This record gives sequence, C-alpha cells and structure tokens, in this order.
Amino acid sequence: MNVLGYGPHIRQARRDAYKAFDRHTTALLRGLAICITTGSKAEGLASYYESDRDMMCVTDRQTDRVQSTSSTTHSDNSTVCQLW
Repeated sequence: MNVLGYGPHIRQARRDAYKAFDRHTTALLRGLAICITTGSKAEGLASYYESDRDMMCVTDRQTDRVQSTSSTTHSDNSTVCQLW
C-alpha cells in the first residue's frame, strides 16, 4: 500500500491537511459554523482529486426541523432522527 500512496504516514499527512483546511474554513465563517471534513477524505484514504468531498457544517442554531422517534422499537435503544 505504501507504493500506491496509502501508507500510514501518507494517510496521516492527508488527515492533517484536511484538518488544517477545516480550521481555515471555520475561521473564514467567523463563528457562524464549524466545518468538518467527513468520509474517506477525513480518514486519509482519498487524495484531493480522487473522490468527492463530504463536509459537515455545524451551527449553534437549529436550521432543520428534526422529528425524533422513540427507541422503543429498536433493540439497541438507539434514537432515530429524521430530517425533513
């Protein structure tokens, strides 16, 4: 995997670069949201042009209506939320 560009040190360098990009993007938003890279990019498994970019932007305000369903029907006592 090292020869193909997926060695541990290369993946860590990618993770560090995306974290730095997230910090920069968050700073540009001046407190309106915190941006977090997710998916294969966040894990360092995909290079810049190799895949799509998944980002999550978290605000301190609720922007979507969330309908929460009780976890009584789920065996692992999880809570299911549906965004609409």
